[in-house]
Amino acid sequence: MAKSVVALCLGGAATLHKDIEGALALGEFGLVVACNDAGTVWPGRLDAWVTLHPEKMREWSEQRTANGYEPASAFFCHIGRHVPNGFQAVEYRFPRQDDSGSSGMFAAKVALMDLRATRAVLCGIPMDRQPHFFSGGAWEAAVGHRNVWHQVRREYRDRIRSMSGWTAEFLGRPTREWVATGSSAGDADLKPMEISMSKIVLDKIAYEPHPVLPERKRELNAKGFRIVDAVFAPPGAKAVESDGTEQGIGTDSGDQFSDDQLRAAIETATGKKPHHKLGRDKLIEQFNALNAARQDEVASNGLTRREIEADLTAMGVEFDPADPLDDLGALRDLSREERNT
Repeated sequence: MAKSVVALCLGGAATLHKDIEGALALGEFGLVVACNDAGTVWPGRLDAWVTLHPEKMREWSEQRTANGYEPASAFFCHIGRHVPNGFQAVEYRFPRQDDSGSSGMFAAKVALMDLRATRAVLCGIPMDRQPHFFSGGAWEAAVGHRNVWHQVRREYRDRIRSMSGWTAEFLGRPTREWVATGSSAGDADLKPMEISMSKIVLDKIAYEPHPVLPERKRELNAKGFRIVDAVFAPPGAKAVESDGTEQGIGTDSGDQFSDDQLRAAIETATGKKPHHKLGRDKLIEQFNALNAARQDEVASNGLTRREIEADLTAMGVEFDPADPLDDLGALRDLSREERNT
């Protein structure tokens, strides 16, 4: 019988360090796989470092070295991008997925399918709106990835547990017994998930530059399109025109969007197209500045958008960041009133 190997998968949420501490108390891990910034703060052996943004790995690797940690043993990025020297290019999705479930899911996929781990425990991959450990803004795009986690086939999903957040409720939390043997007999009962199943048949394909904003995903899915990365588009494939849905001002960081998406978001917010020679760094800077200003808008109840969204998140109330500020304020006030009665 093959030896059981459990992988520790590290993501960038603010819970990362607490999650790691809790996971290490449950047993031993034969592999450690980190995604993105998480690799800079893990002090131990790093078997694999994965990212959907390989252009940033040099900076992250330099930070890991500056922190006094040994280099990673292997680097993974996804097929379809330029592959830097030293990287292995692999599929970033589990079988039958049509979209990305975030870099955290990519880490789990590499652990289970490319490194042949038996099981995987997620740390710092809650897939909720809480900030990353390296920034203060809420990660609004997290909720948009959850549908992809629902697509993970049972034979893979049963081999993953999470230490915190929405993924812990969806996948379950690991126990000592599960880490040691894979047995789920001692698992705590999972909370029932409120899942609204779409009745729309996705019988068309839209080739979109990744990552795709949640608003754009909803728009395309509502029209019957499933989404495939534009790098796989056949010759002559036509882009699906947008119906003008807001392009994501309100998301914490612009570096997760393509240049075209950033330009569209800035134009939507300002009414002016960014200069055609404006580079990516400046586009991200302008996007984030607009986002910061938007977060400081004050609703009629006297609270800022940032405060309202933080309170709604703390109460576990689902909301659409694209809704008008006063509507969000009213939702927050009503939810708070219901809790206090």
